[in-house]
Amino acid sequence: MLLQDVLRQDAAYLPISSPDADGKIDPLNFVRAIRGMNCMGGAISRDIKGTVGPLLDEQDPLARTVGSVNTVVRRPNGMCMCMVCLPFLA
Repeated sequence: MLLQDVLRQDAAYLPISSPDADGKIDPLNFVRAIRGMNCMGGAISRDIKGTVGPLLDEQDPLARTVGSVNTVVRRPNGMCMCMVCLPFLA
């Protein structure tokens, strides 16, 4: 099953790359891209996991506690929030 089938929306997963020689993504440019492209959200690369949170409108409590995020969700009102998705621990 595809994500677009689950969400019942036309969806695509697009990489956001950096033109810089080191290949690192600027966290502010990432947030601007998510807002400007009217995206549903995005996965965070390790380059900006610890720096993108303060640039967003909201962080979930766990993201604030650990100081790192791996997912940005863009809400219908345009606000971006971030969260930490933890793997299942047995």
